[in-house]
Amino acid sequence: MVRLEDVRRVKEQALKFILPTKEEIEEQNRVIDRLKSHLIKTLEEKGYEFVGVEAHGSTGIKQTQLRGASDIDIFVEFPPTAYSHIFKMSRRKRAEEIRRIFGRIVEDCFKEAAIRAGCSDIKIAYAEHPYLSARYGRFDIDIVGCFYITREALMSCGPITAVDRTPHHSRFIKDALNDAQRNDVRLLKAFFIANHAYGDKSAVGRCGFTGYSAEVLVYHYGSFENVLLNFDQLAQKPIDFFNRPPAQLKSNPRFKDDFLIIIDPVDPNRNLAASIDRRAYLHIRRMIKEFLENPRVDYFLRKPIEPLSADEHRRFRKNTIVVEFRCKSDVHYVIVRDKLYRLASYMTKILEREETGEKRFGKVIFEIYFENGDIYAVAFFIEKPKIPDTFIRRGPPVWAKEHVKEFLRKHPDAYADRGFYWTCVKRKYTTALSLVKSLLSVEGLERFSLRDVDIISISKTGTTTVGRKALAVLVRFILPIEFSSS
Repeated sequence: MVRLEDVRRVKEQALKFILPTKEEIEEQNRVIDRLKSHLIKTLEEKGYEFVGVEAHGSTGIKQTQLRGASDIDIFVEFPPTAYSHIFKMSRRKRAEEIRRIFGRIVEDCFKEAAIRAGCSDIKIAYAEHPYLSARYGRFDIDIVGCFYITREALMSCGPITAVDRTPHHSRFIKDALNDAQRNDVRLLKAFFIANHAYGDKSAVGRCGFTGYSAEVLVYHYGSFENVLLNFDQLAQKPIDFFNRPPAQLKSNPRFKDDFLIIIDPVDPNRNLAASIDRRAYLHIRRMIKEFLENPRVDYFLRKPIEPLSADEHRRFRKNTIVVEFRCKSDVHYVIVRDKLYRLASYMTKILEREETGEKRFGKVIFEIYFENGDIYAVAFFIEKPKIPDTFIRRGPPVWAKEHVKEFLRKHPDAYADRGFYWTCVKRKYTTALSLVKSLLSVEGLERFSLRDVDIISISKTGTTTVGRKALAVLVRFILPIEFSSS
């Protein structure tokens, strides 16, 4: 039985640790004001037409940041009427021109404003289009250009670039939440972070919950407690602020493959939960169940992932393989992560099935882990790490005369049984480790454009801290999810 008074007591305890101090907020505002002032001055000197310069994200106008927040996002909104020529272009040409426009603005204006403001480590970064990344004291600064579009235009036509939604997100949350709900957002974000399922560095799944998803969940359900109480139904009950029936949402080609559906309150054609991994949801659901059974403040305090204990190693060692990579270049971690997910997904299919479709090494489960450095690890759990050197392959049905003739030509020892022809085939790989090593050849990495990584090690338990943590994530977080839902 859930005792909400216990949850509320723990909430108050947790807020003492996660609320930003008055001094922090004042420091953030001073930095924001300094950056905005230099940006406005530089934009005016350079003759750029712009609509506004504003801080977004949790430290900006939303004010949903946690203690110690060091990210500041400044957005400069430009009128699309000043760049109306892009609307006469094809989709591909328009994307190229938008990259060129914002690349010039970043180089010509944002960079100079950042220098004037006293920023360091100034770099041009790239997402859908270029933006500026820098440091100011302890703060990580992003200065992003976007197009100003009205709320009505966003609703009816959608954005020109993905980041055009961000100012609308901030304004919506600023107006929609009261102070108590902002603290509930902080609690929910802290819960996601403490349980390693937040953002694009989530340890559980490719991507975890975002700050905006936490804000929208609190807005929709009204409070932190109500989010927890309704969380286990989230996958079955889509959230839509435009009152469309669930069946209509799930039949929409935009959303039909999404595990969670939380429609963006400012854009009816966007599922803001599309990037949230199924595993992140299932893991957080499990953590919420534990928390509600025994509320404790440590569910809000992030602890480092510890490598497996000796007992855990003994239990899983024969079924695990850890592959560790080192990135050789300054490529963004999301790019490396996504390429490794594609590689590991492909490897999983090959490990589970023979080329002819028969079962191979049984169920294979993997997870990817990385931190802030240049090392990435993929940990595999393999149900049957060693298999016989032959398997029985099913051939064509006995009535398919031409196919039977061709099958018997290749397999003269084949025999008929239960309406099909069958043959005994010798395997090339009888251990999962040998197949993994073969798949990770230079040619295998090239196939997935992983030219920027070198393999450090292929082992049972990992040879680096990141590799050992990847194995811990797999064993402690992922296997309970996958085996309980299989």
